Amino acid sequence: MAFSCDFKSALDHFTKALDIHVQADNPIWVPIFYALTGHIAYHYWGRQKHAYEYSNKAVFLADESGDIFTKLLAYSCHGASCLGKGEMDGALKYLSAGLAVAKQVDQFYWQPGNHQFLGDTYYELGDYQESIDHYKEAIRNLERSGNLPSWKKLIELALIRTRLAAGEKSDYDLDFLSQYVTTNKLCVYDGLTKRYIGEIMTYLDDVEKAEYWLEQAIQSHQKNEMRYHLAGDYVVRSAACVRQGNSREAREYLIRAIDIFRECGAEGWVEKYKKELAEL
Repeated sequence: MAFSCDFKSALDHFTKALDIHVQADNPIWVPIFYALTGHIAYHYWGRQKHAYEYSNKAVFLADESGDIFTKLLAYSCHGASCLGKGEMDGALKYLSAGLAVAKQVDQFYWQPGNHQFLGDTYYELGDYQESIDHYKEAIRNLERSGNLPSWKKLIELALIRTRLAAGEKSDYDLDFLSQYVTTNKLCVYDGLTKRYIGEIMTYLDDVEKAEYWLEQAIQSHQKNEMRYHLAGDYVVRSAACVRQGNSREAREYLIRAIDIFRECGAEGWVEKYKKELAEL
C-alpha cells in the first residue's frame, strides 16, 4: 500500500501488526515492526519526526534482543530516518551498520537499500565518488537478485545524476531517459524518477527540459502527499535557478522547501538550507 502511495492505509495495517506483537511481548517482531512502520509508513509519507522516533525505538529494542535480523532492519531503517531528519553523521553510522549486517546474512533487500541511502547521503555531502560507488553496488545487488526492476532503474538515474555532478561528460541517450518514467511500476518512485531526470537536465544546462521534469516531480509529490520529497524538489528547483542566475526565484523555492522541511520535522535540513538562503 505504501509503495502505491496509500500511506494512511499502510500506517493503519502496520500499527495493528505492531500492537499485536506488543501485546504478545514478542522481543523479535516488536522492534521489526517499529522499524518498518517508521520507514515504510512514515518516512516516505514525509513524517520524518515520527519515522525517527519509531526507528530509534527499534534500535534500542533490537540491541536488547541481540537478534541479528532484528538489528538489520532497525539499523537500516534508522539510518534512513537520520537522513530524513538531515542528521548526516547518524545516517552514515546506522546505514553502514545496517549494510555490514546485511552483508553478513546476505540479505537481498537491505544490501541494495543501504547502498542506495548511503549513495544519497554521500551525494548530499558532496562526496560524489563515494556516492557513485554505493549506487553501483546497489545496482549490482539488484541485478543479482532480479528483484524490483523499477527500484534498480531509479538508482540508475541517481547514478547518472551523480556522475554529472562529479564532472563526468555525458555519453547517455538522453531521449531514452523519459522511458524510465513510463516503465516505472511503483507510484512511490514516480516523483523521484522525474526529479532525477530534471536534475540530469539541469547539469546538462538544458533549461527547458529541466524545468519541465522538475515541475512534473513537484506535481507528482503534491498529488501523492509526499511532503518530504516535495521539499527536495523545491531544493533542486532552487539550485537550478541559481545555476541560471535567477537568485529571486531561487530564494522563493528555497523558502518553500524550508517551510515544508520544518513541517516534516526535518530539522537538519531546515538549518542547512537556512544557511544557504542567507547566502543567496
